[in-house]
Formats: sequence, structure tokens, C-alpha cells
Amino acid sequence: MGSESATPAEKTVTRELAQANIAFGLSGLLALIPHWWPIAGFAGAAYLCFAFLGHLRNPGKNAQEQFALWTDAIVAVVVLVTSVYAVVAHAAL
Repeated sequence: MGSESATPAEKTVTRELAQANIAFGLSGLLALIPHWWPIAGFAGAAYLCFAFLGHLRNPGKNAQEQFALWTDAIVAVVVLVTSVYAVVAHAAL
């Protein structure tokens, strides 16, 4: 990081993040299909939970990271609760 050319490890991380973004984009597209959106919700909630835990581990959080930490947590809970409710309500039909 910081050099003019990326190291093999940096290229690997970049490629894997790009693949994760594509996978979440496809998951979001699947959410347009009726009854599939809870699946995308669970995936998004899992991602936000991991992001929250990543922020939580950082001892020197500035105001922006504090904001990211709490928004990740709040949105993860809202999406997870909504997705669980949708699955339970659909199962009751």
C-alpha cells in the first residue's frame, strides 16, 4: 500500500472485494423476484454484522468510524428483523 504498483496480496484483496461486490449486486437483483428478497436481506445483514465487528475491533475510532459502526449495527438489525418477519409471515400463510 502506498507504492506505485500493487503487491500480489493487494491485487488478491482487491479482486476478492470486487467479486463480493458483484455477488451482492446479484443478490440485490434477486431481491426483485417475489419472495426472494429475504435471502438478499440475510446476506446484507450478515455483511453489515461483519462490518460492525470490524469497526468494533478498532480501538482508535474517529467520529466517522463511530458513525459507520453504529449505522452498520442499526441497519443490520433492521434488515435482519424485517427478513425474519417476512420469512415467518410467509410460512404462516
